[in-house]
Amino acid sequence: MAASDGRTFYLGTSSNWSFTRRLLCMTHQYVHQTCVPNTTLLFDGAAYDLNWNDRRTAADLETPSLPTLDYAIYLINAVKFHCGQMFHLFDEMSFMDSLYDFYSDPTHKIAEADLWYIHFLIILAFGKAFTTQRNQGKRPPGTDYFVKAVQLLPNTIVLERRPLVSTEILCSISLYLQCLDYRDAAHNYIGQAMRIALCHGMHTDMPSIHDDDVHPDLPTFSGSIQRTAALSMQIKLSRAIARINRGVYGADGRLNSKFLLSTKEVLASIAHLADELRDSFPLQLGNAISGISRTYAYLHLLYHQCIVLATRPLLFCFLKIRFESSGSDRITLHSSQTTLNLAKMCMDSSQQMISILSCVRAQHLLETFLPFDLEAISVSTVNILLAPSLDPQLVGNRATWLDKAYAIFDEMAGAGNVVAEYRIVELRKLDSMLCQLSQMHSRRASNSFNPQQDALQGHPPPEVQLGASMQQAAAQCVGGNILPSPISGILDEICFDGGLAGAQIMDTVNAIDSGDNEWMSHEILEHSIW
Repeated sequence: MAASDGRTFYLGTSSNWSFTRRLLCMTHQYVHQTCVPNTTLLFDGAAYDLNWNDRRTAADLETPSLPTLDYAIYLINAVKFHCGQMFHLFDEMSFMDSLYDFYSDPTHKIAEADLWYIHFLIILAFGKAFTTQRNQGKRPPGTDYFVKAVQLLPNTIVLERRPLVSTEILCSISLYLQCLDYRDAAHNYIGQAMRIALCHGMHTDMPSIHDDDVHPDLPTFSGSIQRTAALSMQIKLSRAIARINRGVYGADGRLNSKFLLSTKEVLASIAHLADELRDSFPLQLGNAISGISRTYAYLHLLYHQCIVLATRPLLFCFLKIRFESSGSDRITLHSSQTTLNLAKMCMDSSQQMISILSCVRAQHLLETFLPFDLEAISVSTVNILLAPSLDPQLVGNRATWLDKAYAIFDEMAGAGNVVAEYRIVELRKLDSMLCQLSQMHSRRASNSFNPQQDALQGHPPPEVQLGASMQQAAAQCVGGNILPSPISGILDEICFDGGLAGAQIMDTVNAIDSGDNEWMSHEILEHSIW
């Protein structure tokens, strides 16, 4: 897809940005018969202006004013609070020792411009972003520190000499760029960090036996058993996402032709995590006394994103089928109780994410700089917007859920998150087009209805026909085979206390059979989906 400046971007298969952009393009093409204008869309690296053209002359290397020691410690503590539980950006003991050494003679240390100083500047940039929630135009607070650090960053040959610190620096740069929506650059830096780690055996527990037979032990944190457990859960969920990307989405950028069976496999692997997450990291959303843990909230959001990533291809498939089909023979979600249950599972996780983020927002713990809360609310809002176009009964109280979602977006935008502002514009544009789509279908149904003639023939009006067809669709024959489900209605009794239990997920998973897969694969080929 081309941006307004002529740059061409590849729309990936499973990313949330790509999914939303595909929906926008497809819906705009159907509603307006033209391609969506790219001038109103957000592309990689366009939200913020770092004001750096990569020149490394003496003038460009001017040192930004450094904070006093006590203010620097305050900024470092802010980074520890926002990132320290789930991400490793620096080793606290060695980093703080170097901090005090640096402030004993800062002028001399700045002149040396060693790796620690570069690392320090990046941490200051994060600290400023977390504590100062107002931008200078399109420049977030602390950008000067970050730009200076990247300008001073040596080449790979030098970085290889100190692999541990270099890996921390590159990971920190990648996370900061991801926060600013520089996804391509972030991907390159994290790739460089990974390769340095691989070259120096950080993926093994040395000395050891053959590399293929071992995995490194998780780090232990003195006095914080829960932090180790949280890291373990994060790794399990990240591996689940990797399995979804490999199984549900094909290597050629299209949906796997047997993606429903792949969905069955990955959901089965996720199901056992549901109860572990609920027991070890409980979320008490209604507890006004103790509140909820920010770390626990992050893990639950990541879990629900796994569910959405595995199930939302169905939403895209049925929306495209709706665009390309018409009449009473149109395939809908109700054509199979199994696909309907999977769609409900997707919507449940979307609602769970909005509920969690609403509670986090009420406690003033919403992350307005790190990208993860924004990613979660974007994912869930797209699904809520899409639901009525597939089935008016798929999400109840849709307006209430959208009000909660946009309140979260507004708080992020109000705190200076430019990416959130763009997301709001794109989502409202999608919402407007989907509303136009519903109006178009309503007009067509009304135009095709002749009251006198249909009354004489005993035909009910179109709105009655629609309601009846939706009730009967689950029992309709598709290709001669009835596609019922043994768990009809199980997803209608969900309480918002963390989502479906593992047993409920397994009931849904076990209902997926080869007949469902063959039918869905036929529809994917028939409509050239993905």
